[in-house]
Amino acid sequence: MLKNFFLISLPIVLIDLITKKIVKSTFSYGESVKIIGNFLRFTYIENPGIAFGLFADHHPLKNLILFIIAIFAIFFIIFTFKNSKTRFQRISLSIILGGALGNVLERLFGYIIYFGDFKIFYGKVVDFIDIGIGELRWPYFNIADSSITIGVIMLMIYYLFFENKINKKVSSLKDE
Repeated sequence: MLKNFFLISLPIVLIDLITKKIVKSTFSYGESVKIIGNFLRFTYIENPGIAFGLFADHHPLKNLILFIIAIFAIFFIIFTFKNSKTRFQRISLSIILGGALGNVLERLFGYIIYFGDFKIFYGKVVDFIDIGIGELRWPYFNIADSSITIGVIMLMIYYLFFENKINKKVSSLKDE
């Protein structure tokens, strides 16, 4: 069961880190390239905060606190995965884990990934997906952020629309 967990998470981590490496090595900081007109652009920035630029201030303990929270979140995802009841839950959690690992690995080992320097704690992530209409833009994000968001939406759909039905079905089967 855990093997399937990583069959989904690992490709997400690899795609996330590879796309960030490509953007960082081929774009100048702030450079923007139109992909689908002005609606979808790839714009290279680095984000010291969390998803969508939240908590991007430069407090000295921020990176350590964010890292510790991320590690706890990863362990929580793995624990929840082991106790999940359905395949849909496990797939959703695997997608979230892939995104979380992509960002954590970059924050921790970014110097190694990007520069080959054996320094730890890069403390930021490359964001490049830039969506919007005209001046109305969504905050920049990356594949890892997208994966986390998609996985969370999938879990919300499951809990809002399916969990009660599944629990009732299991309960009725136990009563028979």
